[in-house]
Parts: sequence; structure tokens; C-alpha cells
Amino acid sequence: MNRRSMKIMRRKAGGTAGKNAEKYSVNLPAVWLRAMGIQKDNRVELSFDGEKITVRPLASTDPELFRRNAEQKGHQLKEYRYYDGDTLCTVILADFTAEQICIENKVDEILDTAFGVNETPSWEDFLAFLADRCIPKTRKGLDYYLDAVGVPEYDPVLLVEKTQGRMAEDHKWLEII
Repeated sequence: MNRRSMKIMRRKAGGTAGKNAEKYSVNLPAVWLRAMGIQKDNRVELSFDGEKITVRPLASTDPELFRRNAEQKGHQLKEYRYYDGDTLCTVILADFTAEQICIENKVDEILDTAFGVNETPSWEDFLAFLADRCIPKTRKGLDYYLDAVGVPEYDPVLLVEKTQGRMAEDHKWLEII
């Protein structure tokens, strides 16, 4: 692991910020960003867990670029095709290694797409979507159901692979490639 000590720069915040608002920044080494595949015009995702800040490249919104990047890095990539009956509504590319997804809606009707108005869903949104396409975790007799479909424990990813995310109340389902 490469470590460096950096100075935090402070300045007054502008725009509509309050009178005493401040803004902080850190300059990141270019060699680190290049190693992560981040170029000057790319956007990044910042996350804070209460102790550390993580910088990650923002997943590409171009499905082919997303696929190429994941495959070049040897990541575990799956494609989920979300259908309403015979109509392909959304293609979801899921990079299980980087825990990122890229979607391409194939229909204009928002109610038929996998994530509705959310055009840039997170990994957590993806997992919640899969969980919504499964039997509820709180369902009585869950162990009987899991045995019947051949899944050892409650795991929405495995359940959707076994059931294609089919639900009794709608005609939507997933094809996994």
C-alpha cells in the first residue's frame, strides 16, 4: 500500500453557502488516479463510513465501456435483462467485484423500468431491487421455500438466479446472462 502525508487546504465556500462556511480539499497524486483509471474529466464517487473517506471511479453510464472495463480487470460480471412479459425493459450490468452497476433502459415507461426514475442506481439499489423480486425474508415457512428452490440461505442474488425473479403479482422477470 502506498501512503503519503497530505496538507488539507481550506477556503471560504462561495455561492449560496453561509457567511462562515468553509470548503476543504486535498490534492491527489496523478499517478494514483491514473492507476485507478481516472482521467481529468471523469467523475468519482466519495463515500464516508465515519472513519475514512473512499474515492472510487464512478461507474460508466455507457454499457459497452462499463462491460469492457470490468472484463479487462477480470471482474465477475453478470448481465440481468429485466422483462415485462416479452418486452425487454432494462438491461443491468452488475460488476460483483467492484460492486457497481450500469443500466440501460429499453422502454420509455418509467413504471416498467427496473429502477424507475433513478438513472444511476447504486449497488445497494441493485441489491434492494433483487430482494424486491424475491420472497420476503420475514415470510413464515421461509426455510421450506428455500429448500424447495435449492438455496441454502436467504440470498436475493441466488434466489433470483433460481426463480428468475418471478412474482405471482406481476409479469416481470429476469433473464441472467
